[in-house]
Amino acid sequence: METCPNGAVCKVAVAGVVSVNVSSLSTITRGQHCVTSTNPGLAVSTATPNPGASIGVFLQDAGGAITKARVLLR
Repeated sequence: METCPNGAVCKVAVAGVVSVNVSSLSTITRGQHCVTSTNPGLAVSTATPNPGASIGVFLQDAGGAITKARVLLR
């Protein structure tokens, strides 16, 4: 992961497969939607996201010690 200071020009992925940060306390389920977490900088999975909330689909299960997961962006 690359850090990006406030006001700096940074790289942002808009398509393809990316690694996202996930909470070690949440369970990520392959095939479910990837949505933003209430914790800044983290993502969570859900089967039924709010309209427009899904940023992609998880390509792998994760949880526990795994704090990154691959997502296919939409």
